[in-house]
Amino acid sequence: MTAHRNRTVSCLGAALVVVLAAMGLVPAPAHARPACMPTGIAATSFGAHRHPLVGVHGWTGKPGQMTATLDAITRAMPNTFDPIAFDYSNANTDWAADPRVAQCLATFVNGVSDKQRAAGGDGRVFVVAHSMGGLAARFATDARYAVDQPVKPGVLGGVVSFDTPYLGSPFGNTAAGSAKQALDEFWDALTAKRLMPDRSSDAVRCLAVHDQARPLPSGCAYPPFLPSGVPVGQIGGDITLSRTLFGQKLYDVPLRSDGVVSTDSSTGYLSSGPPGSTPPRGSFGFQDIACTTTTDRTLDAVRTLVGSPNIVAGIIKTQLLAIGQLGLDSRILDQVLADDPQAELMVTLLAAAISDSGCTHTNILTEARAIAAAVTFLKKQLQTPAAAPPEEEILRPFATAGGAAAGWHVAPTAAGTNVVDCRYPSASPASKSPGIQFCAPSAANADACYFTRGSADGLCLQDPFTTTIFPVRASGPVTYDLPPPATPRPLGLLLDDGTRCRLRNGGSWSAQAQHPDYVGYYGCRKEGSDATLIVWADRDSDGGIDRSGTGWTVQVGDESGPLTTRYVRKVFYVGTA
Repeated sequence: MTAHRNRTVSCLGAALVVVLAAMGLVPAPAHARPACMPTGIAATSFGAHRHPLVGVHGWTGKPGQMTATLDAITRAMPNTFDPIAFDYSNANTDWAADPRVAQCLATFVNGVSDKQRAAGGDGRVFVVAHSMGGLAARFATDARYAVDQPVKPGVLGGVVSFDTPYLGSPFGNTAAGSAKQALDEFWDALTAKRLMPDRSSDAVRCLAVHDQARPLPSGCAYPPFLPSGVPVGQIGGDITLSRTLFGQKLYDVPLRSDGVVSTDSSTGYLSSGPPGSTPPRGSFGFQDIACTTTTDRTLDAVRTLVGSPNIVAGIIKTQLLAIGQLGLDSRILDQVLADDPQAELMVTLLAAAISDSGCTHTNILTEARAIAAAVTFLKKQLQTPAAAPPEEEILRPFATAGGAAAGWHVAPTAAGTNVVDCRYPSASPASKSPGIQFCAPSAANADACYFTRGSADGLCLQDPFTTTIFPVRASGPVTYDLPPPATPRPLGLLLDDGTRCRLRNGGSWSAQAQHPDYVGYYGCRKEGSDATLIVWADRDSDGGIDRSGTGWTVQVGDESGPLTTRYVRKVFYVGTA
């Protein structure tokens, strides 16, 4: 957001509103067709050799507040980006899961990608986001929130976030102890000016600090991780309060915060997923931007508010008490180190947030070192390979003359040879060669079998991740030399996190609790885990695999939990040697 250094009452009040209002809330009611703001895409030209750079503002913000940041980056990286800002000012006091934020941002990014691709580019889009805008980018990639169409796989080239509250803010939920009355006075005054929601709202409740050990309050939606492979650069402000007396420095008190979001929170992406979730693979970096303000300058900023009719005397008195007394500094430092903000620290943070320091929550967007860090992250992200189609391997376990091909072995038959029914000719869905067929029953895993001409004895590949094949005997006639399907489905998938998936072969599978209209296409196991995962997709999908982007993706999860989008790194088909 735009840095304001003019110490008028109106500017200080607005700055404080903006910095306080930039964190987590709960999902607003879903809208089938969200009312998105005008995009400006049609009037923007995108070059084939330049990538779109999308600026996403924070809560209570407007797209113009990203202009200076986008301009500074494009000046530092000439002929690299075409900047454009996303506008959700019609929903800028709602949680980023609201369709007017999540779905509208997804539609915006996809539209920008399509236009750049039409100009001859690769369609990759890079996002620079401030505060809650970083959370909006995450919700926009998830079909639970961008229900019409999330950001397409392979489109998001990278994200750089400025002071995004990945782990919440100490001002979330209920203010601690003796700070509550003072903060309530602030909040009521700002609510009266229609600049803040009522402090009893879910919006305020879900500002809560959270991590894997401290969950969000019930009903608060966790921002999902970005798709695996999307690099993230995190920039966080880190204010030090220099204790001064009559202009002379005494000592420093490190606040480890931009005044509103702690540095641990603004650089805590990898710890910010839903409980039990696994961070995706990718390139992740962070950069603290340190700055110093003095108690004298901070007190000046606080005293400027005294004359405002919307700020009662109680809050001023509390602030002066916390900042003006040297004896409270040890308590402030103890609260920083213990990650346990009480009245002294919280009031000091508020005062620091409205100071003129370069790394406050509002000022960091134009701070030279923060811009330099963003440029460094973007240069690295540009070098990250774009999502690519998966590697293809055709497994060839069957010798056309009969028996196992070289490098394969037939499992012992001590338990007896499986009897299969191949009377109804059907090519294996994973076949790339003639003669490989699908037989019943599904319990025999006989969906990739080969019979030597004239023989009822055959071999079947059950597990595409081993070199073992199993003998079978047909109970009736066999049709030889069946042609392979025009568009085969992989028998096996290797995902970007090492998960191995095998094509479903009939059977009765449960529904997915969060997506009851989805069906299971592949059963999956991750090495070192006994948990069974499933590739889920709509009944009308192309075999459960999304091939619409540059890279193939699937949605993976168990029967009850959330689904995670993963890239498919390798696919396995079946052929003859």
